[in-house]
Amino acid sequence: MGTPTQYKIGGCDVVFPHQAYGVQLSFMNKCVQSLEGGRNALLEAPTGSGKTLSLLCSSLAWQQREKKRIEDGLPSAYPPSAAPPPEAPAPGLATEGGFLDPGSEAPGAPPVRRTAPKVFYSTRTHSQIAQVVAELRRSSYRPRMAILASKKHYCVNKFALSKPSIEEACDELLKEGQCSYFKGTQAVVSSGYSSRVHDIEELRSFARGQRACPYFLASKWSKEADMVFSPYSYLVDPVIRRALDISVEGNMLVFDEAHNMEDVAREAASMHLPAPEVLEIQTSFARAVAMNGKPEVYAPLADALLRLHEWLVAREADVAQGVIRIQKQNRFEKEEVVWQGPQLLAHLKDMALGADAVEALWVAYQAARAEEEAMQQSRGPQGASAPGPAAPGAPPVIAELAVRVGGKALGQTSRLIQILKLLHEVSTDGSRDFRLVFSRTFMGAEGRRGGALRFRRGGDEAGSQWVSAVSLWCLNPEVVFKSLSELAHSTVLTSGTLAPLEGFASELGTPFDVRLEAPHVVDMARQVWAGVIGMAPCRTQLNGVFRNVSTEAYQDGVGASVLALVGIVPDGVLLFFPSYSLLERLTQRWQTTGLWKRLASAKPIVTEPRGGGPEALAEVMKSYYDGVAAGKGGLFMAVCRGKVSEGLDFADANARAVIIVGLPYPAAYDKQVLEKKAYNDAGRARGLLSGSAWYSQQAFRALNQAIGRCIRHRADWGAIVLLDSRFEAPANQRGLSRWVRGSLTVQPSFDAALGSLRAFFERLASSPPLTLRPKPDPATPGPGAAKQEAGGCAEGGGAQDMGAVLARAPLPRWVSADTASFLAFLEASGCTLAAVGARYASLEAVAQDAVLDCFAAASEWLGDGKTLEQLAAVWKPCLPRGLLAAMGAGDADVAGGQEADVAALARALQPWTLAEVIPAMRQAYQQVMEGQGPALPGAMLPSPDLAQQSSVSPALGQPSTPLGQGPLQGPPVKASLISAYFPSSAEQGKRYMRSKAAAQAGAAGQQQKGGPGFQGSATLAARSAAAAASLYE
Repeated sequence: MGTPTQYKIGGCDVVFPHQAYGVQLSFMNKCVQSLEGGRNALLEAPTGSGKTLSLLCSSLAWQQREKKRIEDGLPSAYPPSAAPPPEAPAPGLATEGGFLDPGSEAPGAPPVRRTAPKVFYSTRTHSQIAQVVAELRRSSYRPRMAILASKKHYCVNKFALSKPSIEEACDELLKEGQCSYFKGTQAVVSSGYSSRVHDIEELRSFARGQRACPYFLASKWSKEADMVFSPYSYLVDPVIRRALDISVEGNMLVFDEAHNMEDVAREAASMHLPAPEVLEIQTSFARAVAMNGKPEVYAPLADALLRLHEWLVAREADVAQGVIRIQKQNRFEKEEVVWQGPQLLAHLKDMALGADAVEALWVAYQAARAEEEAMQQSRGPQGASAPGPAAPGAPPVIAELAVRVGGKALGQTSRLIQILKLLHEVSTDGSRDFRLVFSRTFMGAEGRRGGALRFRRGGDEAGSQWVSAVSLWCLNPEVVFKSLSELAHSTVLTSGTLAPLEGFASELGTPFDVRLEAPHVVDMARQVWAGVIGMAPCRTQLNGVFRNVSTEAYQDGVGASVLALVGIVPDGVLLFFPSYSLLERLTQRWQTTGLWKRLASAKPIVTEPRGGGPEALAEVMKSYYDGVAAGKGGLFMAVCRGKVSEGLDFADANARAVIIVGLPYPAAYDKQVLEKKAYNDAGRARGLLSGSAWYSQQAFRALNQAIGRCIRHRADWGAIVLLDSRFEAPANQRGLSRWVRGSLTVQPSFDAALGSLRAFFERLASSPPLTLRPKPDPATPGPGAAKQEAGGCAEGGGAQDMGAVLARAPLPRWVSADTASFLAFLEASGCTLAAVGARYASLEAVAQDAVLDCFAAASEWLGDGKTLEQLAAVWKPCLPRGLLAAMGAGDADVAGGQEADVAALARALQPWTLAEVIPAMRQAYQQVMEGQGPALPGAMLPSPDLAQQSSVSPALGQPSTPLGQGPLQGPPVKASLISAYFPSSAEQGKRYMRSKAAAQAGAAGQQQKGGPGFQGSATLAARSAAAAASLYE
């Protein structure tokens, strides 16, 4: 419903789908600033501030300007001489997704810009990518796009989908040339579909209809796309980047929801290989040595993996003999020993994985991969390429017996070698930045960890055993992230929970010159209650430290507090715990004491599933949403860092309060956490946070993410309750997001908190926020097109909320003015009561019905895919004020600029679609006319001045289009009025509308000779006339 607005930002013409908030303008300015100078940015803004849309519009606007500059032969906006060349990457640094190839340009050479930078937009999950694509759809930008996803997400082949492993089934189909979708891909690549905004499901549907493979389509489109969407790992993980041949060099990288980027980067440079997998991979290469006749390709890899397995067996013997002390983890479920420094390097050398061996292994791996690809493309019975001659002394080779190593073996080997290259070649001190780990995990009979059965030492469960593994932990995310950012033109990290920004930058070892910490877009004083409650109703201190959480007094105090709070908070409540173990412990206690039953009687309870996959979570989410929608409310018990705390939307009634129990610190005695803390303490001289500061930061980022589930847009409102006395300390409050800190109040007692909270909800229930978030019309297929989609789901509320909004509008005054305007139009047109028909008692009744007909016709136009701007121009008289408000018109679109209420109502209605608003407003108008609503003013006909100034004359419609719901359907009115004023042919229509556009743009608001014309503002009038003219083209 918003009107696209153009802003000049940093020399770029940025088109935004509606009038931008100040936060959005700040975001766009910082984004362009980052791109202009080829600099990196850290941008933080709360959820609901529109940062995603801001980043999309500003980055694509800058990209368009760069394309134009390149086409015009103008110098780049970021000449190489404007800044010193980047540091030369360390040997082995990934370039085109892998490592430097022989003959590549020297590191640090000035870039030669031939194309504008591509925009890579990455977020955590595929579901979040779908949300970003939906935001792009709202804009007017239509870049060539691609979404990178796995075959699991894209595959449409029924045979492959029926198999346990889609990846392996796909490989088999391709090897045998049996996938018809793959065969049809090339014919669809140039279809132009990549220029249409689409998500994964839409591409799957399109490709299925074209008998093409969506996975390979997306992969091919990504090479030429202007914007590529992907999960984090596709860019951050060097192994995946190389496997998919993704080049980030010279391009813009945007990481949305990037608060956990340092964890992502550390994990990308880490690996874990259980002994059974090592043996399985080694066996695959050993078979290839024996069967394929190319020991120079496969033998180095088979030998190295054999040495690795022998090392694992030797460490098992060391544990049994007590040679090494192994530390227990997770209540005897896991045991670990860790090496660093010279010991780490010595053990790697013992495995034949030292610095001197890595390059030879990499060459062997590349040769093995080339062999595998050749076999896959062949059509032999075993998929084997014609093997080369047997090595001297080797047995003769039979082509039909040649075997493939397999994608799993190659993938695991690639990860192992590339992480070793990071350790030996990219890291400035691999023995400092990495840890080598030998671990033993107690596995259950079905391969589950011991915790799923019993926590027992030894293999006394039937079929259970200890399984050893080797791991490499990267403790320095800079090893991966710095090399990535140095390749890119510009890197932008954005989230609602990046702060403290300094700590974030030091962890990633990357300069971020452009920074922003934005406030919230809501009225914090009015729409948010944020408080610390440190004392339970029974006066038990709520301090969730480890020694307290196991006491009955603490567990009962938390339970009594939650029970009292859910009795006050309407609708849905989210209750977050720091861990699954505490959630389970409190659940068990509350079920024992009977408090669980009392909670369930107040609100239906759902609990975040600890396992079960997406299907289990979807079932729980549906149960919760259904309960809230039915008016029963709901209590959703979840965990910080769990499935619910990130990426899910709990707008409006789905989260009127977020209650936080405790502080979600990482597991204090987890060996990897302890190693990271010690690593940071040792790196203080290099600018790293202290170990304790890093540890605290991890807790508050998880906490802030959970808090962010509440207040999802500008009209949202709710409470944030911190149920722990530790939040009373200013040091802990500083860890909260900026928008929460400024509104946080430490409550003096539980009763005081309850009273304040009750007053907050009573006030908001009686007077909810009127200034609602802009929700523009769904975007058109391209700039200049005029298509508006009807329907969709309103996020802002239901029919009851819309009725409250309409009840506050000056509908009686508007109905009077609108009716009077149409009455004046009828009289000026020479229409008499006799010409209309006997069923009307007066022309005033005809005018009232005509006003209602405007709403009915508007609904029909939307259903036909037309816009209301077209309706406004084709129906020469103007539309009612209520309909103008639904269109998003401001007070300037009403004669004299006197109807500021139009703009206010336009903003208040923006959470709903036009298809939802128009019938409701028509009903409200009719109730006023029938005396069921507020009384009409005494005089139906306004003063002559008002009649001359009014811009709200309803319209009748085209002769060929029945109005449907309205009573004005008889031929007399249409014959006497429309035939005189509506063009009778397409050619006449073109001439009429073109002249009308110029006349209305220059004389908006003035009465035209020959009958009233469209009398809105110049902007809306010209836009409407132009839109209507397009109907005749």
